Amino acid sequence: MDELLVSNSNAALIGDAEFRVRTEIKPVEMKADEWQHWLSSTYRQPGRWYEDDIGVPLSYHPGPYLSEKGETVALFEERIQPFLTFSDERFGLMVRAVCIGQMNSQPYVQPQAA
Repeated sequence: MDELLVSNSNAALIGDAEFRVRTEIKPVEMKADEWQHWLSSTYRQPGRWYEDDIGVPLSYHPGPYLSEKGETVALFEERIQPFLTFSDERFGLMVRAVCIGQMNSQPYVQPQAA
């Protein structure tokens, strides 16, 4: 399902499962409150849990291996998936987001500073 990354009263940036981002424009006949309701009922909301300026911290399991003693050893790697910036200047939309990819198709957007 597509994700609502950011929106305003005229348009929205929508990300799909492959993290391709497109602009959805509000139909002229639709009121602003109807637009926001339609967006929230049509698209999933992304995660907003990471406030790091760099990106989203990840821990993933690349696979086990056998040690010299024949024991199975689990490997875990830590890394930061950096935020990418998506925007549509025509509508004043901008968001920094990251898609975790195969581990989790849900994108995470950087919370807007208050």
